[in-house]
Amino acid sequence: MKNFIKFQLVLIVLLLSRSIKAQNWIYIAKNENGEKTYVNGDNVVKNANGTKMGWSKFTIVNYKLYQNGKTIIVPSVTYFVYSVYNCLSKTIKDITLIVKDNKGKVLFNNTKPESEQSEVYAISGTISLLVLNYICKNY
Repeated sequence: MKNFIKFQLVLIVLLLSRSIKAQNWIYIAKNENGEKTYVNGDNVVKNANGTKMGWSKFTIVNYKLYQNGKTIIVPSVTYFVYSVYNCLSKTIKDITLIVKDNKGKVLFNNTKPESEQSEVYAISGTISLLVLNYICKNY
């Protein structure tokens, strides 16, 4: 029974990881290193309490992966983050993080338990604030 449940969880992660790729990614901005940030325009959800939920993604170039006591440089990785956006308080709460390498292989996948989720303020002048403002204005 435990193996069946593990199989189902792996299947869900794989399906989720593949479905993210085929979405409508809207360019938001790039940082000083030229790393771009996008919002998924196809899946933003507005909750009854006024918050909004959705995926964003950004790429990191020359990512350092620490594995088995060694440091491996991956040419680029993409972070997919599912977050809750509070438009009134200007806060963001990250729920799920998936990290993929430049070939699409999942390097990390984590959904935080509710007890570990916390809201952080989107600071003026950051890409986080641009993402929050875009989602709040357009959805």
